[in-house]
Amino acid sequence: MKFTLKCYLRASKSLDGIDIKNIIENSGQILQKGAPGGKGAKIIDWKVKEDKIYLKITSGRYVRPHDAIFRLKNYLGKELGKTHRTGIRGVHGDEYTIEIPEAIDLAEIKEISRINQVKKEKETTLITFTDLDEGELKSHNIDRIIRSIELGIES
Repeated sequence: MKFTLKCYLRASKSLDGIDIKNIIENSGQILQKGAPGGKGAKIIDWKVKEDKIYLKITSGRYVRPHDAIFRLKNYLGKELGKTHRTGIRGVHGDEYTIEIPEAIDLAEIKEISRINQVKKEKETTLITFTDLDEGELKSHNIDRIIRSIELGIES
């Protein structure tokens, strides 16, 4: 499975004029922690606009993006707080996509109502969640859905 999260972190004040490039680049270690060599989450795109840091995070099975974003939130809050007296106030998931490398039937998964879109192709299934607030990302509902999908694939 491949996971992709498009999200943003909201800071306590405008980040215009603050160079956070080094902070983002140095965050790689915390996104890899606990995963076998290089299989953790990765930030593949990011930008800053006013008080928001927009991110695109991908991963495989280890350090899923909905966990990685909270590691990143804590790290950025700590680093920005030290030098710029700025904190991270919130997290919002714009789009979360799970790519399953086989076509599967999701009809029996209980949490299916939370899934916004399912796109099946010959050899892949794309499941998309949109507009996820911080509580939804933290609640591990996505992990439960993934587990239900894995159980459905095995049977």
